[in-house]
Amino acid sequence: MDRGYVHRLVDQFPNQSLNSVARVLEALRDALSPADPISRGLDEVPLDDEPLTAEDHRAVMEGLKDLREDRTLSHEDVLRQAVLWDAEEAGS
Repeated sequence: MDRGYVHRLVDQFPNQSLNSVARVLEALRDALSPADPISRGLDEVPLDDEPLTAEDHRAVMEGLKDLREDRTLSHEDVLRQAVLWDAEEAGS
């Protein structure tokens, strides 16, 4: 058996069945995939289709301005600050 056989098999399904065929193949792929469950779960989350509010737009613009003006923290800096904050909280 080879990929060509599987392609020919899929080609035998009518167009109106392709969504179902795709879901079955995706489920089979995911069941056999070594990918971690978190990545698979994230892949299944629907896209956010809500329009941006004025407040959302302002927040995005502010974030972009912060990037342009180099007012950001690296991931490492955030982690470092979190560790320091945890140490301070533990000492209280």
